[in-house]
Amino acid sequence: MKSKVISHVLFAVVYVGLVYGILSAANSKFETLVLAILVQIYTATLYNFSIIGAATDVNNYAGFVRFRILATAQAGHGRRRRIVC
Repeated sequence: MKSKVISHVLFAVVYVGLVYGILSAANSKFETLVLAILVQIYTATLYNFSIIGAATDVNNYAGFVRFRILATAQAGHGRRRRIVC
């Protein structure tokens, strides 16, 4: 738990340093505005993909659990299909 918090803090510090470095490279107010918008788009995209990935993981796990429940229920009846040639 502690290492997770520490890694999040370090990531935030690196991110702030990166954003500061990008914005300090701008020569005019317009460039600062454009770079700030690009940073915001990048952050929103990164956040959305991480949320989508987490939702996909949960959905895949739920599908596996449903499959396992159905397979267990079907195996419990002892019925087997016979192939007729």
